[in-house]
Amino acid sequence: MKARKWTGLLICWAAALQAIAAEQDVLGLAGGEMFSGTLVKITESSAVFRTAMGGRIVAPVDRITALSTRRSFMVTARDGTVLYGRFCADAEGRPALRLLNGTVQPLALETLASATALPETAGAAPELTDQPISGSLSVGAGAGGVGEIDRPGVSGRLELGGGGELPFDWGVSAEGAVRDQGDREQFRGIIQGNEGGIQPYLRGGYTRNALADDGRLSRRAFLGLGLYRSLFPENARGDAAVYLGVGGVTERYRDRSGAEDSSDSMVGGHLGLRLHRYLFGNTLLTHSGDLFADADGTAVALFTESALIRPVGERLHLRLEFDADYTSGLAARDGWNFWWGAAVGMRF
Repeated sequence: MKARKWTGLLICWAAALQAIAAEQDVLGLAGGEMFSGTLVKITESSAVFRTAMGGRIVAPVDRITALSTRRSFMVTARDGTVLYGRFCADAEGRPALRLLNGTVQPLALETLASATALPETAGAAPELTDQPISGSLSVGAGAGGVGEIDRPGVSGRLELGGGGELPFDWGVSAEGAVRDQGDREQFRGIIQGNEGGIQPYLRGGYTRNALADDGRLSRRAFLGLGLYRSLFPENARGDAAVYLGVGGVTERYRDRSGAEDSSDSMVGGHLGLRLHRYLFGNTLLTHSGDLFADADGTAVALFTESALIRPVGERLHLRLEFDADYTSGLAARDGWNFWWGAAVGMRF
């Protein structure tokens, strides 16, 4: 038992020192999961933690086994006691607070009323919410096509998102793939309220796909707006939300000869889904889907984007992705566009 205790202590300290050196916080849970990122705040019953992969988890404080931060916090106990310092590990490997004078004080997280990050520079306002902007850049390779996966290509992806003290969260992504006789571009974005309960949203996307041996070209765009609500409270495993509103889809298709060139659009209902789920420790599964249908159901469109993201160190990650969109009942060509790929990325 003592050997295992010291081994766990060394692991926690090594993770903490590595994270501090890389300007990352570390959160360890009772199930053995270790996350790096930024501690946002602690309430009476849970800690809000922004992971290095861009996801957010809300962990009950009684499940936290390790916690270290690069910033100092104002920590308020339920009895009114106020302390200032960085979260760290004590000699037994349990969460503690390194006070501003350098001493380490044992700390029972269950006894805290709140923990709020102190400003990093004099005169700055305390950081009460998530960072205002973050992102990632990745490069890789994959294959896609109009109607079938038949054209490999080199790809790049840029993601940006944030919220900060704004009354809403936002995120955009741009991805492109290129090959000697074909290319592909995709843009997606979202703006949504970040309060509890039912909130407004605006989602949109555009895909241009020319990855086909016969020169076929497909352009598809969508836009949806309405209200969304979380399916369940954010927790240590992730979060999910459902979107319901109205929206529109436009599509344009042509072949290489130009003999078949058509376009169409529709307006109807919009049903959306977003899922962030942590698997295998800190491997993140992300999925977003948007389904559109006109009033009588004769025209439908589906846009999906899924990925598995695995951290490699503090900043780098591996990404496996699969995208698919489908339209039916429009005057333009019915059918699927596909893309799958693998990439290496870096968060900033």
